[in-house]
Amino acid sequence: MSKSDEIVDARAERRKNLARKPSPRVRRGSSDRMKVSVAALVDLIRHPGSGGHVKAWERFADAATHFPNDLDLTVYYLGDGISETQLSPNVRLRTVPPAFGTASLPWLRNGGGDTDLASYNPHLARQLLEHDVFHATSSFAFAKTASVIAKTHGRPLVSSLHTDAAKFAKVYTGEIIERLIGPSMLSRWLIDGVGLPDRSARNLTRARDRILAASDHILISDPEDERHLRASLPVPHISYLRRGIDKTLFTPEKRDRRWLQERFGIPIHCPVLLFAGRVDESKRVLTTARAARQLLDQGVELQLVIAGKGAEQKTIAEMLGERGTLTGNLAQRDLAKLMASSDLFVFPSESEIVCNVVIEAKASGLPVIVTGGATTSQLIETPGIDGIVTRDGSLPSYVETIAELLRRPDERLQIARKARDAIDMSWPDWADVLAEDLLPVWRSMKARHGARRQPADSEVQDPFALG
Repeated sequence: MSKSDEIVDARAERRKNLARKPSPRVRRGSSDRMKVSVAALVDLIRHPGSGGHVKAWERFADAATHFPNDLDLTVYYLGDGISETQLSPNVRLRTVPPAFGTASLPWLRNGGGDTDLASYNPHLARQLLEHDVFHATSSFAFAKTASVIAKTHGRPLVSSLHTDAAKFAKVYTGEIIERLIGPSMLSRWLIDGVGLPDRSARNLTRARDRILAASDHILISDPEDERHLRASLPVPHISYLRRGIDKTLFTPEKRDRRWLQERFGIPIHCPVLLFAGRVDESKRVLTTARAARQLLDQGVELQLVIAGKGAEQKTIAEMLGERGTLTGNLAQRDLAKLMASSDLFVFPSESEIVCNVVIEAKASGLPVIVTGGATTSQLIETPGIDGIVTRDGSLPSYVETIAELLRRPDERLQIARKARDAIDMSWPDWADVLAEDLLPVWRSMKARHGARRQPADSEVQDPFALG
């Protein structure tokens, strides 16, 4: 088999696992199977501008309100203190303060959001044993705490992979070094000579693998992760976790160019390129901005809209002037309208495992351009039909691809229609994913480990007693 055939086969395998058609057997609101209490652990702060990881678990929580007889779900986030938002009798969002948060270390702050660097969070530990199953979504303090308590008290630990943490670590370690020292020979030596970003990435990968090795079940979204895990870790159970989409929120019916003109001052007939996500190099946003700049210099009419916040906002504003619109973070209803009203979604990022905004753009009837070889390319069922996959992630490749599509409005319209058709035909909503991918795993974990016993508070307050 040739290398190109292997790549095609890998893409087909990814699409099959990510976009299975929802089962007609799914029933919401009632079940004769056992009810399971789950603690979903998200080591990030929840706020209106939060990224896709935080939002994904907000959507799972909303979906869980439709399963009152099957599931009791608590999603834990970081916050300034202990608080709770009740979504329904069986679903709640809780916050606990960090034990050693990055918010107290300004030089460690980055576009990925603040987290907890501690090895154990006692605020979380006191609450975990209310639940049958712990579900870790990272390798930071929440996951480490859950791992300790799961081992000590015989509770099941499930983990899911959401982002390529090593790639984020490389980008942000370089940014932190330059923030502390400034652009200099010393910073370049630390980055390129000593290789601190690479070391940081390896350390984070090792921490992640320790959590995964302690897990009873791992949920993945990329076959590459499955191959790595089965080759390197004694993992007993692995299955796939898809991403859902709200097809009524993200829809081509919300296209409104007059709104775009009134809200952002963009002429109705000017082609609009859109990027949505963290505005930093973990998402390769400068590739999008530089491609737009080159095309503008060639006389191509366009407006680049950047939805989100991050370290590169000032650079992009200076690069594009009035041809760049930086919206900051948007409410979901405004992002949905912006996506439907744009003409191309340009997303060069290579750090995602599965990317919510690409799915949302397709659902909005927006032609998407993603990088060949990146895992985002698995979200295009048929390249050239329901989206565009570049030959590589280089700037020339993006300039060429964008220019070609801007010259062909009829082709863009066809891709837009096929993108939405692909979502309607094969992409599940959040409740489908919850019912088909998550609930069966959580139930099986509870059944395997038996009924829980409620502990006294003193059993979970002292981290040294849990070693």
